[in-house]
Amino acid sequence: MSDKVDIQLNHEPTMDELNGFDHVILAIGAHNMDLLMSVENSNVVSSWDILNGQEVSGKCVVLGGGLVGA
Repeated sequence: MSDKVDIQLNHEPTMDELNGFDHVILAIGAHNMDLLMSVENSNVVSSWDILNGQEVSGKCVVLGGGLVGA
């Protein structure tokens, strides 16, 4: 296994280039935003909290269909 990482910026890879890898990490960007409602002592949590390991149970709904909501 190689210890080298080849980072290429401002380069649109071809499908052949991508198929040459075992894994492709797509990091296209997203950011957190403040919730538009009070969330203290409630069952409303940020998607970022869930992505950081906070557990939820029961029936859940995801509000927003952006990059994180999808």
